[in-house]
Amino acid sequence: MPTTHRLARVLALTLAVPAARGQIDPRANEIITESVQALFAAGHTDVQSVSARASCIAPDGPYTLEAHWIRDRGVRVSFGNADGAAEATALITEDGARWLGNDDQPGAELTHDEREVMLLHHFQLVALDPKSYFEQPTLVAERRFAGASCHELAFASQGEPVGATFFHADTHLLAGYTHELGRFADNPITTRFIEWREVEGVLLPAKVLVTDTRGDYVLTFSELRVDQTPADLFPDLAEP
Repeated sequence: MPTTHRLARVLALTLAVPAARGQIDPRANEIITESVQALFAAGHTDVQSVSARASCIAPDGPYTLEAHWIRDRGVRVSFGNADGAAEATALITEDGARWLGNDDQPGAELTHDEREVMLLHHFQLVALDPKSYFEQPTLVAERRFAGASCHELAFASQGEPVGATFFHADTHLLAGYTHELGRFADNPITTRFIEWREVEGVLLPAKVLVTDTRGDYVLTFSELRVDQTPADLFPDLAEP
C-alpha cells in the first residue's frame, strides 16, 4: 500500500491532542496518578525509554507499527507493510518534528496534526504519561466501559470538549478513551486497552483495539522493551 494511503488511514484513526497540560480537578488528578502508579512493580520507580513493535490488522489490510521513546530525546514512530519494511517514519524531538528519509536523513517538517497523530501512536507512552495527552481532564462519573466499571474523565482539545478517557475502578489501569465531538463528530473513535504485559517490572499495553466507522484496528505488540532503546534512533534535527 502506498505511503500516502497508509498515512491517510492513520490520520483518520487519531485525535490531535495538544501536548500542553491544562488545569485538572483534584479527583481527576488522583485517578490519573493512581493509574500511573499501578504500572510499576515494587522497586521500579522510573522508566527512561520504551520501544514497541506491533502487527496490526485493519479493515484495509495488515501493517506494522514501531514506536520508540527516550526521556529527554523524543518519540520516533514508523509504519510499515505486512513484512515490516518501513514506509513512513517520523521523529519528534525538542529540535523539531520531521519525516525521516533514507539513512534517517531529516525531511519535511510534520504538520501540527501529523505531529500529534505520531505521538498518540506510542500507546505505551500514553499509559505512562496520560497528563501529556489529555488536556484539562475532569471527573464525570463512574460508568461501564468495555464491560468494566470505570472512572470517566472528560478531556479537551484546545479548550473544546472532545472526548473522554476511562480508568478501571479496581485496577486503576487505563481502559481506553473515546473521541466523539468537534471535528471527529462524523467519525467517532474508541480506543480500548485489551491486554497488558509486565516488562522489566512495568505493565505496558500489549494489545490495543481501535474502532471507527470503518471497523476495527487490532494492534498486537510482539515486542516491548524498557530502557533498551538505542540512542542512534534519534538523529540530530537541529538546524546546522
